[in-house]
Amino acid sequence: MYRRASIACRWHSQARRCQSSCNQPPSPLRLGIRALWTPLLVSEQGHEVARSAASLDSLVGSLDAAGLNLLAGDAHPETVADSLHHLWADRDVVRRAWKEVVSQLQPTSVAWIPAFDYADYRPPGTWTDSSRDSRGEAVGMPCALDSLLWEAGIAPAYTALARLASQTRQLVPALALDLSGPRKGGWSGYSMGQEFCDVAWRRVLTHIGRRGPLDTVPASERYRTLREAGLLSQYFGALEDLVAERARALRDRALKESSGLYFALRLQQAPGDWFTLGLCRGFTLADRPLLLFTPEIETRELLAAYRARGLNAVHAVELPLALVRPASLAGLKRVIFGGNDGFWLSTSEGASTRGRSVGGRWRSDSLALLLRRLGR
Repeated sequence: MYRRASIACRWHSQARRCQSSCNQPPSPLRLGIRALWTPLLVSEQGHEVARSAASLDSLVGSLDAAGLNLLAGDAHPETVADSLHHLWADRDVVRRAWKEVVSQLQPTSVAWIPAFDYADYRPPGTWTDSSRDSRGEAVGMPCALDSLLWEAGIAPAYTALARLASQTRQLVPALALDLSGPRKGGWSGYSMGQEFCDVAWRRVLTHIGRRGPLDTVPASERYRTLREAGLLSQYFGALEDLVAERARALRDRALKESSGLYFALRLQQAPGDWFTLGLCRGFTLADRPLLLFTPEIETRELLAAYRARGLNAVHAVELPLALVRPASLAGLKRVIFGGNDGFWLSTSEGASTRGRSVGGRWRSDSLALLLRRLGR
């Protein structure tokens, strides 16, 4: 329990002071984040089911053998939070899976970061307004500022995770949003030139004080109109502001449930567009860093640029298992703990690495031993 309690101390920007205030021994996580990213449920004959007790026990054994200190992944909170669109039996499967993970991890030094898989989420029914691209054509995702998406989907799911954290004490130090998709027809977020839906258009014009003649511009003409008026930068900046407001509301609601929480994002690349930067701004806190999980290799200059914008963040780099070899350990250490704040593995990547699946136990002389050596 002491080791897990020190996780927050390790991530704090003033670690020594935090360790003193937490009254904990020096953090065993001084070598950084070492995480496995894997979903809570597994697919079986086209259905998502809870892991068996033996499978979960094997997974936890693998974490210990490899010296990993974090388990993270989709915890399916939208199933628990939405009783209208999910059967009681489905919600019970997720709740029992949560309980089993807590039971298995409590005696260990491994912490749990449950995630809401935003990239794989589809709001039930139909959303109020579709996202539109720069040509005004509808895109197969809801508008980023759609109230149904946030109020009826993301907010209840995230609150369910916060309540889970409040009930598990030190086991859950952080909550995550996963935008690393797309999978199963999901999406990985939004990007420049992809948000000219009616809801966003009206709210941005209000935000920048441009209501009036621009109100009636058709969706197909909005991008060109902004470009010719020199307003594109201001428009996307306002979108970032509005996304930050929504993320900040999620953050503050979660902190009411569990005040010591950290927040995390998993992304396909470092935050750089208006949507992901808006999320970062909304979730960042002055007294504790935002945890970023991406494949980016060199991030020190990037993190410095974020700090200049008021974004307090640390970064863990994705580690391809094929690179974990005895001869490469020294070089990997320099990249992982010199240029970053740790590493993360994913089961999808590991499953294809000659049977050395992250989900099962490793031989003592194979990958687990190399990963443990990498963390020393």
